[in-house]
Amino acid sequence: MIDLSEAIKIGSLVHKQGFGAYKISRSIDANKDGVPNRIVTHTCALGSALVGIGITDFDALNPEFPEEWDLERGVYYNKCNCLHKKDTLKDLILHLNDYHRWSREEIAEEIESL
Repeated sequence: MIDLSEAIKIGSLVHKQGFGAYKISRSIDANKDGVPNRIVTHTCALGSALVGIGITDFDALNPEFPEEWDLERGVYYNKCNCLHKKDTLKDLILHLNDYHRWSREEIAEEIESL
C-alpha cells in the first residue's frame, strides 16, 4: 500500500484543490438544453489521497479510507493553536486543508514530518 503522503501528492496532480468536502464535482459549459459538456472535480487532501491510489468513485461526504493510513490515530501537533494536541490525523489534515487552505503538497510534507 502506498503511504498517505505519497498518495496525496499523486492525487493532487489529477484534480484542483477543493474545500469543505472530500470531492466536489460540478458540470460546466452546459449546452442550450442544460446538458453539461464536461464535469470538473475538485478534491481535498484526503480526497486526493484516494485518487492517488486509484479510487475515484467514492462518497464525497463520508468515504472509506484504507486502514493502513491509520487516520483515526491521535497526533501531537503543536504548530497550530487552533487544534487540540490530541486530535486525529484525519482531523489535522482536514483542518489544514479547509481552514488554513494549505496546498495538498504542503499537507503531504507535513504528514511526512510527523
